[in-house]
Amino acid sequence: MPSVLPGAMVRLKEDVPTLLLSCGNIGVVKNLWFTPVSACEIEFYLTKKRLRVRALLLLDEFEVIHPSVAREKLMRPQVNELSKGN
Repeated sequence: MPSVLPGAMVRLKEDVPTLLLSCGNIGVVKNLWFTPVSACEIEFYLTKKRLRVRALLLLDEFEVIHPSVAREKLMRPQVNELSKGN
């Protein structure tokens, strides 16, 4: 895994239903925690719900991504949204 620093863009690897987060959601690292285990506080913005959610996640629960990957995912229309119009 690339080094995790505040401001890094990350993609969630698994659902976190209690926080309304789904696998693949894109977030930004806000804080790093090292005691008692390494974890990161990550902020996700859920556009459909106009909601900001912060989650404290272990390093194996997300992956660091390049900003261009995040931009592409955020700009691409969701397949489910397109099929609703039919």
